This record gives sequence, C-alpha cells and structure tokens, in this order.
Amino acid sequence: MSLTTNHKALTPSVGLAEPGMEVSALTRVEAEQQIVARRLGGHLTASKQRKVQAGLAALLDQSPLQAMGLGSALWDLALAQMSQAQVDARTLDRLHLAAMRRIGRSPVDYV
Repeated sequence: MSLTTNHKALTPSVGLAEPGMEVSALTRVEAEQQIVARRLGGHLTASKQRKVQAGLAALLDQSPLQAMGLGSALWDLALAQMSQAQVDARTLDRLHLAAMRRIGRSPVDYV
C-alpha cells in the first residue's frame, strides 16, 4: 500500500477538472479504519500502519485536496434522509449520502 504525496501526480490520477477536491471527515474515518483492519488482519505491522497513516495525513493535507468538516448536523440529515428513503442503504452509505448533501455535492435530497 503506497500513498503519493505529490499533488501533480495525484491530479491526473483522480481526473480532476476542478482546482480542488473535497474530502469529508467520514472518508478519512473510513480510510483510517481500512488501515487498522489491515494491521489487525496481519497484512501490516504496527510500524507500517503508523507510516501509512502518516502518509494518509500528509496526502490529505496537500493541494488539490481539501478536508471538509461535517459537524453534528450530519446525523440529523442522515436520519431525515432515511425517513423518506426510496431505497435501502447501509449505514455508512447513508452517512456518505448525507455528507455529500451537507457539503452541497448531492443533486437530490433523499435517495
């Protein structure tokens, strides 16, 4: 597992047509959880886990990425979306939908 910290290398790899890319706090939590799961599953040593986490933190601190806090309103928005949902979604999927709505990146209120 390697993380690039060079934004010039990152921009073409994610196909950015915009000057920046927003990364929600929820995305960060999920990425950190995946790193921990790899260590717990025996795929990473504790030392390698710390290095990967440091690389992730460095990557998320560089342009074109921009960290987006979501605040406590995310939970209320997710609950509101669930009450009017047309399709079933797992909890993290529902939180992602609420996060995208919260930062103005979702074209629909309820899915």
